[in-house]
Amino acid sequence: MWPLQPGYDYPRNQWYVAGWSHELNNEKPVERWILGEPVALYRDTEGKALALEGRCPHRSYPLAKSIIRGNALECGYHGFTFGPDGRCIRIPSQDVIPAVCKVKAFPLVEKWQWLWIWMGDPEKADAALIPDHDEMRLTSPGWLAVPALDRVLNCRPQLLHENLTDISHLSVLHVGTIGTDAVAKTRVDITQTDHYLRGARLIADETLTGFFAEVDLPR
Repeated sequence: MWPLQPGYDYPRNQWYVAGWSHELNNEKPVERWILGEPVALYRDTEGKALALEGRCPHRSYPLAKSIIRGNALECGYHGFTFGPDGRCIRIPSQDVIPAVCKVKAFPLVEKWQWLWIWMGDPEKADAALIPDHDEMRLTSPGWLAVPALDRVLNCRPQLLHENLTDISHLSVLHVGTIGTDAVAKTRVDITQTDHYLRGARLIADETLTGFFAEVDLPR
């Protein structure tokens, strides 16, 4: 429930989607704020996706505004350079590199068209815990998965969870666009597993409205 206890704002030992695969290249880093932390995302020379803590430990310069040097990120302020494992490998102004000069390296896995990041204990990062894409119908035969539009929501994530868990509001708030009276009137079938909670409404013989009527699906 909200407000949460200090230090318990997010479940950290979980996989989160950090972005789309197509957003990353080996020319310019991308910044994301995930669980309240800045993260710098980029690709190395072989195309592998990498994620480092988004601030240089020297003067907190954004590493996403820095330079990709081969497989490493070079801070755009003083040239501190960090390898894929987060260790500092170069300081232009001195030969000795302190062991404490490093940033966090986050486990990152590409699956389907998404970048999955683990923000918790790296030792607990198990790729097998990434949600089953086939169960989500992203890769199932006979299903077409279309990337949706991105939206920036300036709110706590629990509000979005609450919104999508109960879509009966479509009949009122989104009537004529994506909702009809049938949405609220149709029974919800709940499926719960160790990894997800799914609510499904099977609506038959209903006229499509708004967005759904405009979707041109291949036949």
